[in-house]
Amino acid sequence: ASLRAERAASNEREIAHLLAATERAPAEAGQGGEARPGTLADGRVVVAPSRLGAAAGLGLFAGVDIRRGEPITTYDGPVLYREQLPRGHDVSYVLRVPDSGGALIDGKPVADAIRSNAANPASDGFHYPLAGSEWWERGAGAMCNDPRAPPLYNARVAFRRPRGSRSAAELATRSAVLLATRDIASGEEVYFNYRSEKPFEHLRRERQLQELKRRHKEERFDAIRPVWMPNAAAS
Repeated sequence: ASLRAERAASNEREIAHLLAATERAPAEAGQGGEARPGTLADGRVVVAPSRLGAAAGLGLFAGVDIRRGEPITTYDGPVLYREQLPRGHDVSYVLRVPDSGGALIDGKPVADAIRSNAANPASDGFHYPLAGSEWWERGAGAMCNDPRAPPLYNARVAFRRPRGSRSAAELATRSAVLLATRDIASGEEVYFNYRSEKPFEHLRRERQLQELKRRHKEERFDAIRPVWMPNAAAS
């Protein structure tokens, strides 16, 4: 476990290095490089209530027009392994990194940073982290929803290794980037198919189903529970 913890820390440093290099890239395509992944700070992506309905919570939206093939934002968060997940941890934000020895990206911190801001929603209707939070400058891909409707998908996850020597790139855990699969207009919600990239998605759905069954059982019990009424004659 300690070796895996060391690998996770090393992977986080490598991904931070990659993200820093990406930030130095030209901001827009056509200026000597591809468009950079967006952040809440630069407004290329924003967070607002999902158009899928209240049950979906918050969602990720394009803050600018994004062309097909361009990066939208990164799926950022701590890199860890399954045995490092705390008991009862919300795994709905955990993304599996393929061919990485079991490495996972936990996107929950960005969601926590946004939900902890009592000032949300802001006057523009969007939701933001607290002022000074590191999540202003980091990727918000974890806020993206899966509508489970193929016609609505407009993004996919791509995994990239950091630039540099081939040996270093092969050892580093790949970072996750959301890429547009078609042109996305400013204000449009971003969706991608979770598929197997969300390794615990089936467990989360099972827990949701169990919770719904429990609530339904309680509601049925309340409906048939006898209610004591005072004897009219006694009064």
